[in-house]
Amino acid sequence: MAGTREPSLDAPSKKDTRTRNPGDRPAEERRAVLRPSEESHRALLLGLLVLCVSGAAGQLDNENAVIGVFLESGMVQGRRLVSEDLIKSVVSETKASMTQGSLDATFLPMLDPESLPEEMSAVMTLASCDATHLAAPAVAQMGKLHLAVTGAGCPRLPYGTAVTLPLAGGSSDVYQLFTDLRNRNTLTWTDIVIIHDQSVEKSLVGDIVNTLAVPSRTRSETSITLIDLAAIETSSMRLGTLFMELGTRPGEPKTRQYLVMVYKDEVVPIQDLARSMGLFGSKNQWLFVTPDTHALKYDMGSYLVNMKDGDNMAFVYNMSDMNPTVDCMNGFDCTIDLVLRLYGSELSAALEEELQLYYQISEEEWAEVKPSTAERSTTVADKIKMKLVESESCFKCTRWGLQAGEVKSQDRFELLNVATWQPLTGLELKDDLFPHVTGGFRRRVIPVTSVHYPPWQIFMKDKIGRVVAYKGLMFEVLDELASRLNFTYVVMTPPDGKWGTKDSSGNWNGMIKMVQDKQVLLGIAAFTVSDDRLKVVNFTSTIDRQPYTFMIARPKELSRVVLFMEPFANDTWICIAVMVFIMGPILFLINRSSPYYTYYELYDGKGLFKLQNCSWYVFGAILQQGGTQLPLSNSGRMVVGFWWIFVLVVVTTYSGNLVAFLTFPQIENPVNNLEDLVKSKDSMTWGYLGGTVLEEYFKTAEEPKFAKVGEDAENHEALDDSLFYRIREEDHAYLEWKTNLLFLMKEQFLRTDRCDYSLGKEEFYHEFVAPTVPKDSPYVDLFNAEIKKMQTGGLIQKWKQDYWPKKDKCSSTAYGGGDASRTVSLSDMQGSFFLLFIGFCLAAFIISCECLFSKREKSEPGTPSSTGTMVKPFMA
Repeated sequence: MAGTREPSLDAPSKKDTRTRNPGDRPAEERRAVLRPSEESHRALLLGLLVLCVSGAAGQLDNENAVIGVFLESGMVQGRRLVSEDLIKSVVSETKASMTQGSLDATFLPMLDPESLPEEMSAVMTLASCDATHLAAPAVAQMGKLHLAVTGAGCPRLPYGTAVTLPLAGGSSDVYQLFTDLRNRNTLTWTDIVIIHDQSVEKSLVGDIVNTLAVPSRTRSETSITLIDLAAIETSSMRLGTLFMELGTRPGEPKTRQYLVMVYKDEVVPIQDLARSMGLFGSKNQWLFVTPDTHALKYDMGSYLVNMKDGDNMAFVYNMSDMNPTVDCMNGFDCTIDLVLRLYGSELSAALEEELQLYYQISEEEWAEVKPSTAERSTTVADKIKMKLVESESCFKCTRWGLQAGEVKSQDRFELLNVATWQPLTGLELKDDLFPHVTGGFRRRVIPVTSVHYPPWQIFMKDKIGRVVAYKGLMFEVLDELASRLNFTYVVMTPPDGKWGTKDSSGNWNGMIKMVQDKQVLLGIAAFTVSDDRLKVVNFTSTIDRQPYTFMIARPKELSRVVLFMEPFANDTWICIAVMVFIMGPILFLINRSSPYYTYYELYDGKGLFKLQNCSWYVFGAILQQGGTQLPLSNSGRMVVGFWWIFVLVVVTTYSGNLVAFLTFPQIENPVNNLEDLVKSKDSMTWGYLGGTVLEEYFKTAEEPKFAKVGEDAENHEALDDSLFYRIREEDHAYLEWKTNLLFLMKEQFLRTDRCDYSLGKEEFYHEFVAPTVPKDSPYVDLFNAEIKKMQTGGLIQKWKQDYWPKKDKCSSTAYGGGDASRTVSLSDMQGSFFLLFIGFCLAAFIISCECLFSKREKSEPGTPSSTGTMVKPFMA
């Protein structure tokens, strides 16, 4: 009807104009009213979610991945169409199973990385090794994932964006194994002797030789010697001679590596033969390859029976299934199928991780942190490699193991699992192939022997006498060896406390016996290198060169009361006194007799015309005090002039010598050499520490003076206070290394603050000092190399400065002479004070005489009194 308005949705109904709360409605009515609103909200949220997801998906680069596939004709071998159909089928199935992103494949007519489309995120190549490595750098530079399926023996690509899948199965697996060992820098040999039999085909041996001979960044060239045990020329009759020639020759490197590829039953005979020829030891490395072991029998423990301390022995053994009951899936069809499926699944997983990160940050932050093409390729490649390790789809019958012999102690050896190898994943390294070459002793605890012998070996003890630390030069060397060669040590002292001497029956004692019996691996002490010891033990490189001398009591200093008299000898003093006494009268006579004074009428009877005045003038001149009057005659002047020259020479000489005697008092030792010692045998005794090589020297000496010293010498059991008392109080001499004697002097000076000892000037029996090892120790060359590094690096010289005694007032005068650092003390100047006192006494005596003489003169008649003295006027 015209003019009628439709009721508003907001207006109340005319039938019910009452206002009601929704809560007043029945429950069914309320649900009916609310249901349309809930559905609307759900639809809105779903729409927003779709928009967010589609917006986020649009922010992920290359989500729709395209993989370029290149099939080289030589690899597919007429199966190109079959291979392409396989790839298409696998890509289609993979795409359907991806939860994020998609995957498509396109086939490349040629392998030209520069022509790859920008949107292509990955490349799969089925090509030869040369073609693969030729294209790999460009693909890696573009940041694209490279799935490289190639032939056996091809080095794996060294790029994080690449996954290399060599088709190594059957007999070619050992070829790929050595390729991986070489390119992982696990087998870095440069001088190789390859010994093989028929267990490895000759063609594979040639391939292995070529692989080992390829230079790299760490090695320029490799020397390879090839020995075929199956050849006629290497029959059993000539095998021993051939092995004898395998040792190093003069001018060749001391280290050599041996690669033995033989049947498992031939390993032990070769070990025995090599051991008898001295080809084992720390200088050489032996790698045994046993291709005829299998999954049910590959225990290498039986080959450790021939292992000895210091050997470097490793094993590569076959763990493949020789009689498989299932298909091993060694072809490239399985490899292509596996790698494509892994690529799709891991790409989808990587995209999901990126999407989760995208939801957590803002658009601006995502623009900064989103992965680049290369980063995503690296992530996917790492995921694929992890999955390949877990996969058992392809090459499931092929597996190799690597073990190494590890030395736990001198007579305990264990097998160390180094790695496992499979064709698709390559080496799964767990440790080093030769652990003792790269890791030294591998934290092994080695026993060493030593004794307290400062400053070389110092046993630091606590209050109750327990050894808590080891110091000294030799232990500094040992600690440095332990740090460089990766070992710890325990110190064992000899039961008898001796260094090591040989008795009449030829048996040794002390530390030498412990080393000889191999109770310890190293004798860490300042051993003297001698011919007798070299017959039973060996020595490392020398640490130092030490001479012998002897220590005696320091002579007592003489009284210094008359020190001012020391510059001149007695006869010199007598001559000077006589000259002073007679020079006065001489001057008087010459001056008085000169006609000069008569001619000029200058004689007045005073001054130098009196004998008394001339004598005092001469005495004053000798004390550098000139008189007020001088002779006028030329003859008198000549006498005075030459007297002053004489005075100048005498006084200057006396002053210089007096300063020297005050500052550098001379101490002369009564015994300075062995001849003096032998001559003093009636008043002196001497001895040395028993059980040392010095005892052997004197016993076997041919020179008379050494033989005489050894005949009358005493053997001291230890360095104790009684020995020092004998040296100090009983005229006893102690023979020892010069450095040790200086250390003992320093030690005694710190205890007593006195210089009680001196050293002889003669040095004899210069000895080389070095640690000792067992006669056939495999580690002597290893120790020598490190000790030489310490020598050239200045470490040993630095340690000597740390432990050798510093110079002091005792050591500076140990051989006699004066102390350059000495200051003049009161005892040095006491003679001057006594002389001054004598002068005072003489002056007092003279003044007393003068007083007595004056009184006597006054008491005589006719003597003028003091009041009657006539004063004469001054006349110009």
